[in-house]
Parts: sequence; structure tokens; C-alpha cells
Amino acid sequence: SIFMRPFIGTHPSGTVRIGDMLDTDLMTAIDGLYVCDASVFPEALDRPTVLTIIGLGKRLAKHLAGPDSEILTSIERKIST
Repeated sequence: SIFMRPFIGTHPSGTVRIGDMLDTDLMTAIDGLYVCDASVFPEALDRPTVLTIIGLGKRLAKHLAGPDSEILTSIERKIST
């Protein structure tokens, strides 16, 4: 016979929480080591995490590149067209 179980989806997260192990710029206690994935969420979410992770990645990229980064400005211009 074929065993079937109900679909169960999970979004593992919360292992390197912002505030506990990271500062608000996603940096750990090790200088220059950043974390930017679902592990930074304070608790598991009940919905997909991908859009939030993309937003965090964009924010971290801007932080790392600096406020006057021509590279990010060029990329954002290409994306918006």
C-alpha cells in the first residue's frame, strides 16, 4: 500500500536572531561576518520567507557598498526599467 500524509510546510528560522547574535546591520560578533537568511528572524513565520530575505539582502548590499555606491545605483536603474 502507499502511505500518504498531509502536506506539511516549514520555514526553518530563528537560529541566529537579530538582537541576540546579530546587530541591526546583520553583523555577528566577528567583525565583517554577516548573516542574511531566514535564521535572522526572531521566530518561525507562518508564510513563505523569500520576499523578506530578498529585502534583507538588498538592505545589506546597500550597507556594505556604502551610501555613494555607483554599482548599486546602476543595478537599481537596470532593475526598474
